[in-house]
Amino acid sequence: MEGKDKGAKKIRLKPIEVQIIWLFVVLGLVLVSFLVSYKYFKPSTSFNYNEFTVFKSQIKGIAVDFYLIPIQVSGGKATNIVLRTDPRNTTGINYTLGDVSFGGISKIWLTTDPDYDSYAIIASKEIGAFTSTIGLSTSYALTKKKAGDFPTMTCANSTKEIRVIDLRIANSTSVYAEGNCIVVAGTDYPQLIAASDKLVLEWLNRLYKGSK
Repeated sequence: MEGKDKGAKKIRLKPIEVQIIWLFVVLGLVLVSFLVSYKYFKPSTSFNYNEFTVFKSQIKGIAVDFYLIPIQVSGGKATNIVLRTDPRNTTGINYTLGDVSFGGISKIWLTTDPDYDSYAIIASKEIGAFTSTIGLSTSYALTKKKAGDFPTMTCANSTKEIRVIDLRIANSTSVYAEGNCIVVAGTDYPQLIAASDKLVLEWLNRLYKGSK
């Protein structure tokens, strides 16, 4: 899940039905919305990362580390960005996106191969929860037709306004642009989650600096 990930167990899950996968996506996003309150977590430790205070915590009864970054969104509402990766373990991930990758976005499509294991859904959720939190319309798709009625989206569908984020298993862990498309790649599923969190952290940092 991170450069030296200890949170996600490296258990290979069998591909499951697409309908169930994307149900988990929706449930995952709902879960995140409930987790914005600290009362759902065990007492946490904190550390500084860039300009942010990060709280390392666990949900009561679940032995998985989460990393919470408190922020304020439009209207002064307080919320938390919830990650599965220690931000300090994302520094070595290759990240080459420039400002052009973030300008003029009105819609986000998150897409991935339907044959990937369900850990790819965790990675997709990391980004989708963030883009929804910052007010971007966010939807989910597949890179090829499988089962059910889910849309098919690839980098070929990406424009400056309607941005596709393609999550891939690849030969290296990195975040980069492919035309108007944002590619999030990991050498395995934990690394794919780490790369997703890298994108969130860099995007959050960009928004923070832009607001100063």
